[in-house]
Amino acid sequence: EKKYILRLALHNWQADQIINRARTGATILLTVTVGAWILGLLFMKVLRREVLLKEKIAKQSQMAKLGELGAVLAHEVRTPLAGIKGYAQLITEKITDERLKKFSNLITQEAIRLEGLVNDLLDYARNDNPADGDTCINRELLISIWNIISEKENVDKINFEVAIAKEVWVKCRKERFWQLLINLFSNAVQAVQPEGVVKVTVTEKQGMAVIIVQDTGPGFTEEAIKKAFEPFFTTRARGSGLGLAVCHKIVEGCGGKISISNAKEGGAIITITLPTIKIMEDKR
Repeated sequence: EKKYILRLALHNWQADQIINRARTGATILLTVTVGAWILGLLFMKVLRREVLLKEKIAKQSQMAKLGELGAVLAHEVRTPLAGIKGYAQLITEKITDERLKKFSNLITQEAIRLEGLVNDLLDYARNDNPADGDTCINRELLISIWNIISEKENVDKINFEVAIAKEVWVKCRKERFWQLLINLFSNAVQAVQPEGVVKVTVTEKQGMAVIIVQDTGPGFTEEAIKKAFEPFFTTRARGSGLGLAVCHKIVEGCGGKISISNAKEGGAIITITLPTIKIMEDKR
């Protein structure tokens, strides 16, 4: 309507000139606005990339320091610790006084706990490539790993369930895959009550192996869900806080993902995805 009023009030060429100027101004304003928006997005993207890069460099620096500390621990702590544990076990076998035997057993147990802490720290500080190898996941492997847990933890009254339709090959060195599941199974065993259930499910979807470890324990707290993969975070009085951090490092090193959640009916769920690989028949 404004355009028609201008054409009535002015000559056609004057009206067209004013309209064209208005259109040009609107176009320039729109161009400047869109350009500023795009530049803002690019700036935020570059800024985010810089922050992530700094975090990565800081993490690598932290890992290097942990590696140095781990090397010191390996030499300065593990050797005398092994001697303490060995002599305590020898004393336990030789003495007959029940009171003294109780003390020697306590020394052995604490030495084993410290040994586990040192091993966890060394595992986290390892600067290797967990994807440098492959593992065949099948029922037998999962049961074998559970049997290792059975030797360390009291699992007599805990039900272990396996759900896997077919074997799946993943790009993860066998030693590191075993360590991954040992940590997860151990956490689950410590969380469940007698007659509880620890279940592992393995499926394959779109080139990824999906491994789910679920238990009937109390589940994760909100704080644990946020910080579970941070080194040294733990909700247990005697935990090292490195178990899930090691798992996270192994999974990410293999190009996979790991997440934690709580089941609706109660209990914890840990979901892992790892890239699958095709294996030649002669390797099966």
